[in-house]
Amino acid sequence: MKNKPFAWLMAITVTSLPAVAQVQTNLLLPEGQPPWRTVANSDLIVRGKLVVPVDPTTGRFPRHDPYSTAEGYVTLRLIIKEVLKGRVETEPERVNPLFTKELIKKLKRVGIKVELRSKRALPKNEVWIDYFVHESYTVAPLRDHYAWPRPEQVPTSEQVKSLDNQEVVACLTASEQFGLVRYYFADRTPSVLVRAHRDAVQALKREIKRQRAIAKGFNRSALTTPDPLHERVKLLLDRTTSATSQFTAFLELEFLGASGVPSMIRLMDDRRRLGTPSLPLPGVGWCGTGRDSGPELIIDAVDTILVAVLKEDFGSCGYAKTNRSRAKCVAGWRVYLFYLDYVKKHGRLPD
Repeated sequence: MKNKPFAWLMAITVTSLPAVAQVQTNLLLPEGQPPWRTVANSDLIVRGKLVVPVDPTTGRFPRHDPYSTAEGYVTLRLIIKEVLKGRVETEPERVNPLFTKELIKKLKRVGIKVELRSKRALPKNEVWIDYFVHESYTVAPLRDHYAWPRPEQVPTSEQVKSLDNQEVVACLTASEQFGLVRYYFADRTPSVLVRAHRDAVQALKREIKRQRAIAKGFNRSALTTPDPLHERVKLLLDRTTSATSQFTAFLELEFLGASGVPSMIRLMDDRRRLGTPSLPLPGVGWCGTGRDSGPELIIDAVDTILVAVLKEDFGSCGYAKTNRSRAKCVAGWRVYLFYLDYVKKHGRLPD
């Protein structure tokens, strides 16, 4: 098989797959209030005063922001009164990807000290949010004469402006772009930025507490009881550590579809390295479009497959590749499995 690039096509047949793989079930869960997906997707949830950089004369965002990541972004400041989930991080886990080993050597030869992990200097008790502005995009110097509309972003510019100098709750996700930890809104829904009404804050705290308990007690819960596909999924995950069997193992895992989801979630917290890192995974149902997800560990690959099968997403740890993102993915999928089991038994989400 090693010398035959298409041998895996001949090795995998429909009859080689478990019969249960053909059974697809509806695993779409309701959102709930407060939105449990947004909570699960958030690295940081904070309550505090929002400061929006709006020009008082024009009511518009600035065209250039020295603290933002790129053209079209502005920095929203949030003066923290209470951290509901996570902690404010300023130093990245991963080394700045711009500094290759060769570049580091060259810089050292000329006496330049390289800072592999750039710590972001933030004022005390503040978190800065990189926000993409929903306004017409133009190319300078013709920006005032030629423009085309950008897609609507959520939360919208008007929603953000209306909360300037208000006490809000913000749900944020961390990203290590350009060697710095930066925060963005955790989802494209209005619920990631809301006024901090007492009842809403208390409901959010209850949901955060419940999700924390689900993740912490998962390994001792009935959800870890193996199902008929447990051993099959375990064997396939073992095969992903070999370069010669990795691709066919991924293919079979995706063929399991929704039937294999519970076992994949139970077994996904596996930090073994894949046989071939950054392997483009096969498309859903074998005939789908390939996706270059860039997984390094088994946990990264399983997360990518779950996203493809269920159209759910709890941070895409195969893209971020940090301990933070992987822990959030595992916790998010465990919460999903808990709620899936609860909905099947009670027909609704827990109160």
